[in-house]
Amino acid sequence: MTAPLLDVQELRVAFASAAGLAPVVQGLSFRLERGRTLAIVGESGSGKSVTALSIVGLLPATAKVDGHILLDGRELLGLAERDLRQLRGAAIGLVFQEPMTSLNPVLTIGDQVREAVALHQRMTGALLRARSMELLVEVGIAAPARVLGQYPHQLSGGMRQRVMIAIALACDPPILIADEPTTALDVTVQAQILALIRQRQERSNCGVLLITHDLGVVAELADRVVVLYAGRAVEEADVADIFDRPAHPYTRGLLGARTTIGAAPAGTRRRLAEIPGSAPQAGGVARGCAFAGRCPNVHPRCLEVRPELRPNGERRQVACHLATAVAFA
Repeated sequence: MTAPLLDVQELRVAFASAAGLAPVVQGLSFRLERGRTLAIVGESGSGKSVTALSIVGLLPATAKVDGHILLDGRELLGLAERDLRQLRGAAIGLVFQEPMTSLNPVLTIGDQVREAVALHQRMTGALLRARSMELLVEVGIAAPARVLGQYPHQLSGGMRQRVMIAIALACDPPILIADEPTTALDVTVQAQILALIRQRQERSNCGVLLITHDLGVVAELADRVVVLYAGRAVEEADVADIFDRPAHPYTRGLLGARTTIGAAPAGTRRRLAEIPGSAPQAGGVARGCAFAGRCPNVHPRCLEVRPELRPNGERRQVACHLATAVAFA
């Protein structure tokens, strides 16, 4: 079997607090293959963005990170900051969910794009400017010379996100981490951004790690999905199986809460389903299943014994004592 491009094994992240270490990610494992898109989905606070930041070493000093993060077999945990800085951009491109806070407001777009290219490709002068304009054209910006001279606040949200993608892909990294890449964008711009990511992936065969709560984006881009709840993976499967045959009650709840065009007969209204209660705080569940308090299928054993992620079918893993009983119903 070919080694994965990115192999995360038993990742654990906890943050120091007055009460001690608060676990946010608890034993998460997944693999990202070349040319494939892996989506990590879940509610806010489930540990999605913390997972992404831990991969590139951008968590604050208060974070304690354990486990293994292997990039083409190379361990990233424990690398010196200078080594991580060389990997960011060259090996792993990052697209954050809010480009207005990710771009430097006092530097022009040109300064920021040129910096990303110059850091890893050692270009200067006219060659560097030409490459910067080429990158903006590649992400669908029609007037690159004008945009290079502008500041982030002078661009729309969609344009800023395109610039972020241009910076992330400036050095053709084999991995792109996209953390909520379409948040706050209207549906037309969202479709353009998703198409842009897909086209770039097809051209370069890069692996994409997609962090999102938007199941529409997952359906559009992902090949495989990890469902995260309270810092733990509760289900992992191919995207078609997640949508067609969700096996975990939490996955079923997420799918039930989405809006679907044409789901109700003309002239009628369909009330959106909701998952009762709220997700537990980090480290708030001492034993049993973290989802037990919100689960419609809860069993006494769920309150006492934490379910482990186990195979459930040929290409699926589920962490649920009653997975066989509730799946495919």
